[in-house]
Amino acid sequence: MNRYYKFRTARYLDFGIQKAPLLREQSVMQGRVIDPKKLPELIFEHNFPIGENIPHFLTGGTVLASNRLVTVLESAGVDNYQAIPATLINPNTNEIRDDYFLFNILGLIKATILADSDYDELMEGSVEGIELPLVAFNKIVIDSKKTNGADMFRLAEDPIDIVVSSEVVKALKANKPEEGWGIDIENLEVK
Repeated sequence: MNRYYKFRTARYLDFGIQKAPLLREQSVMQGRVIDPKKLPELIFEHNFPIGENIPHFLTGGTVLASNRLVTVLESAGVDNYQAIPATLINPNTNEIRDDYFLFNILGLIKATILADSDYDELMEGSVEGIELPLVAFNKIVIDSKKTNGADMFRLAEDPIDIVVSSEVVKALKANKPEEGWGIDIENLEVK
């Protein structure tokens, strides 16, 4: 049975993306293909000082991934994503980075065992069970049969949460840059 992990930006309190373009209906949280022609210019302003490492994975309103991270994810077998070129600019230092992408994970998977998970319900699902409740998980329990062996996916019940397989974690460890990835990996219970 494959292990799964919650995948998120490491907690940064002092620095991050300060200004981002509005993506509107082209949100990366929906799991759908984004039409790059309908996107605004992808310029993201940040406040990381010169010499401070920018994490290879940035979240908060949208998702950005470095070229290096995308390459490692691809080598680990992840193929359900779009990587659309983006520019990071620090308006205080005029530093420009063009080695980042707007990162869109394709597909949402209903892979949790809600009865065993701990969560706060944000929005009720439909009585007929067609629409899932929208939740914020405190503890996630994954049903391994529902993942279909996916190496990276968003949870349908809480699209903010990104889940990766042990294959992805192995690839990240084997290719860890000197400065680190700037990613937190949390082990999830799998049944």
